[in-house]
Amino acid sequence: MTAREKRRTGTRRRVLPNVKLPSNWKNFLRNDDNKDELFQFLANASVTQGTDDKVILSTIHKSVVSSNPVLNLDDLQPCSHEEADTRILLHVKDAMNSGYKHSIIRTVDTDVVVLAVAYFQ
Repeated sequence: MTAREKRRTGTRRRVLPNVKLPSNWKNFLRNDDNKDELFQFLANASVTQGTDDKVILSTIHKSVVSSNPVLNLDDLQPCSHEEADTRILLHVKDAMNSGYKHSIIRTVDTDVVVLAVAYFQ
């Protein structure tokens, strides 16, 4: 077994609203199924917590979910961007095309900053 394969052998735990948080996050995140289920759970939870003055968008695999059920997501789906860096810019571009005048990207990732500056010049 390679070192990479060993890193991906964390314990499998279900991610559900009534299940306790794992005490060993490093081990939990080693399992790809755990990460996938966690990201799906967080995406669904975030769009159901939307507010009247904000629209929250997220992706689950190649599908886009929204806190606004009447929002047309056709231009965003299927979302085949593997990296969140480029997905962020896709969502901002769509918001601007939909008439939004302001968008805020909050990040500590320099790649996102460089892409945003280059794209929106």
